[in-house]
Amino acid sequence: MKMIIFDLDGTLLNSEEQIPNSTIEYINKIKEQEVVIMAATGRTLLETVEVESIKDICDYILSSDGASLLDVKEDNFIYNREISKEGIEKLYSIVNHEHIDTIFYSLNGEKDKMDEDDRVNKVKLFFDDNDKINYYCKKINDNYSNEYTATAMKHSSREEYWLAINNSDTDKSTGLKYLKNKLSIDKKEIISFGDRANDIPNFKESGIAVAMENAADEVKSASTHITRSNDELGVELVLRKIFDI
Repeated sequence: MKMIIFDLDGTLLNSEEQIPNSTIEYINKIKEQEVVIMAATGRTLLETVEVESIKDICDYILSSDGASLLDVKEDNFIYNREISKEGIEKLYSIVNHEHIDTIFYSLNGEKDKMDEDDRVNKVKLFFDDNDKINYYCKKINDNYSNEYTATAMKHSSREEYWLAINNSDTDKSTGLKYLKNKLSIDKKEIISFGDRANDIPNFKESGIAVAMENAADEVKSASTHITRSNDELGVELVLRKIFDI
């Protein structure tokens, strides 16, 4: 294998939102074999780099569900796909203003109110009814795919649902596709790990797609393998079988 992609919450991170020390040590051994490591998360970049050791083990960080890609070594953004203020206003009209709350994501973190100079790259819309989330997710992807990408999401550890909105043609596989071409890595040489719906695009671009035991059923169905949960060293167990260092 030449490339590994990890989701964070519910996957690489345990319930304490930490990477187990033994997993960090094993990933560092894998890196010595010149394997490319990328974190792919729905978190903002600011939240992501706060995870202890994440910048030490990763070559690239894909944040905001694929909206921005950071080259860690160069400390340089390869891209950042923003949603215009006009696009956000149109989004509100598409969902008939039925949402009850909004969270705006940018490179500087997340907030519930958008300032004039914010460069938003992801929007989370919360509703009081999960059926509305599924309805508007389908409506956006069926009728506005040239402007937005929508994903119905559930929190990894509590009963919380939302609609995640990115710019068109933007999801977690956006960065993976870019790096596959840049680094000339074949699909069969890639392994990805995940637990939620936003990880499925990466599964489709990977030779080995590993769902966590705590993953949603749709994620398990899209995977090639299922490992133990994020609290049972699920990621590390698979890596040890594959690399046997």
